[in-house]
Amino acid sequence: MIRPLNTPAARCLFVLASLVATSVYADTPPEHPAADPANPSQGQMSDDWMAIMLNGQKVGFIHAEQERVGDEIRTRTHTKLTMKRAAAKIEIVMKTSSTETLSGEPLAFSSEQHFGQFPITQKGTIKDGTITVVSEQLKQKIERQFAYPKGALMEWGMHLETLKYKLEPGTVIKLDAFVPIQALNVALPTTTEILKREDIEVLGRSVSALKTKITTVMNGVPIEVIGWVDDDLAPLRQEMDLMGLKFEMVRCDMAFAMEDVSGVEVFVNTLIPIHQKIDRDATQSVTYRISGDGKVAPPDLPETSLQKIISRKGGDVTLKVTRFDFDKLNKGRSLPPSAEVAEEYLKASVMISSDDPAVIELARSAVGAEKDPLAMAKLLCHKVAEVIEDKDLGTAFATAAEVCRKKTGDCTEHGVLLAALGRVVGIPSRVVTGLIYVSEFGGQRDVLGFHMWTQFWIAGQWIDFDAAWDQVDVDPTHIALTTDSLQDASVGGLMSPVMLKMNSYRISIVDSDPKP
Repeated sequence: MIRPLNTPAARCLFVLASLVATSVYADTPPEHPAADPANPSQGQMSDDWMAIMLNGQKVGFIHAEQERVGDEIRTRTHTKLTMKRAAAKIEIVMKTSSTETLSGEPLAFSSEQHFGQFPITQKGTIKDGTITVVSEQLKQKIERQFAYPKGALMEWGMHLETLKYKLEPGTVIKLDAFVPIQALNVALPTTTEILKREDIEVLGRSVSALKTKITTVMNGVPIEVIGWVDDDLAPLRQEMDLMGLKFEMVRCDMAFAMEDVSGVEVFVNTLIPIHQKIDRDATQSVTYRISGDGKVAPPDLPETSLQKIISRKGGDVTLKVTRFDFDKLNKGRSLPPSAEVAEEYLKASVMISSDDPAVIELARSAVGAEKDPLAMAKLLCHKVAEVIEDKDLGTAFATAAEVCRKKTGDCTEHGVLLAALGRVVGIPSRVVTGLIYVSEFGGQRDVLGFHMWTQFWIAGQWIDFDAAWDQVDVDPTHIALTTDSLQDASVGGLMSPVMLKMNSYRISIVDSDPKP
């Protein structure tokens, strides 16, 4: 019998709401220029407000400010999004800042991310080609270092480079952007094409504007934004498709930008129909075919202990998902992880906060005297399913430390907490973002929705556990899109190329086998 989605064990996230906010931030063009870019006046240089619209309804705002302080240019961006997932209201707030020299050399950055109840803060400095970042939540700090992406520019530097071009139809500007909220160790290749001049409507008034196409490459996937700017490069309007959702950013005044919004249901629009029922409890394996629309490349999916690629033909990929055979672990179960696996998947991070005292206590109480990795993994999975009593859809993406205290959340919270508990007891862990079959959600039946679960490194392989469904024997309705250690406090690693373009693919069931 398939459990309905509204049972306590199954109400889980389908898509990371944070992807929307960070993508909006990454594609915001530079603010309008100072009178003299080589030597701008001290004080505020720009103060821009944009309303964020979804399907014609306002869901938030972006406020961007830029000022000169001494010999530094400082840029601050405040983004707020309010959306709904079924009846649950989700608010995401992100505040970012960057500091650059007058010539556009990056010096420092910071961010404050409100994905749950307790904010995550980041402070970074850039010196001699090295980024030093300190991330903090609940007084727990983690410091990391990365090589600065060579040639990458932040807001002021990108603006200065843009001014070197003639802003006329036919002009193409290629730059590498450094957006810490997206990724700390890679640049985002960005191409701006000036298309034509035309009159557009901005909140009821006609404005002459330059039409542009901004293409930003995220994890190998080009994200296209159609935008319009005035002669000072001030953004007037932008339009973008993200995961099948149509977003629009419109220049406005502060009063309109900050008007309260009730939230727009977004997650039903990301569901993928398959038009076929699956009995998850009675099914041993399912063979899926993922087909493109002719405009996107074939999906590049990972192979895991559950998921194997059968064929790639044209734009189609056929894969088979089969329940894991635990009998194969009877020998060599305690095989220790390699140094490379331990380095990446055993260390605490901001999201996988395995160094938090409350997380440590919960993990140790769950496993007791047990030492066998597989037995411990099963105990931890059941413990997370038990501890998170309120299967709440109203949290965007909380850290393990926060989940341990609030004891509320959906699949993302189950996934990160289980991963953290595993690292506490010495089991390398990572999270999987992908799809899962749901019999009904938001009035739609027999669909796939975005989901997150956990993998543990046991006996030399990654084994799946889904605490949101309390599954130690993960069913074959799970399709993995990407895996991530969540060592980087940004969410860029979770943006699977397939996820970003999922609305361009169709998924069908080729075959299924019952459990023996």
